Amino acid sequence: MGTPVAPTNFIPCKTPLSAEILANWSLPEPPEHGLTVASLLTCQAAAGRRIGMILDLSNHATLYSQDLVEGLGYEHVQARPRARQLPRPQPLKPRCPAWQ
Repeated sequence: MGTPVAPTNFIPCKTPLSAEILANWSLPEPPEHGLTVASLLTCQAAAGRRIGMILDLSNHATLYSQDLVEGLGYEHVQARPRARQLPRPQPLKPRCPAWQ
């Protein structure tokens, strides 16, 4: 579930779903890859990687906000770029030196 993009430590992945959405799934087929914040953290820890920031590039309300747990050592940032545009670097620079 995601590997760093060399030479950075960025690990791209799909936007997680909340555990509640997955628990109450009503469509005939469950999602093939039901990513949650917990499964992301667990899989990356098993690979020897620590998540320091979850950078959400979606332009909609977070579908997993109730799964974000404070005190686990990561920061959640929602950049909300406009469609077909990269997020502006200004709000991210203080938090993410690699964005320079």
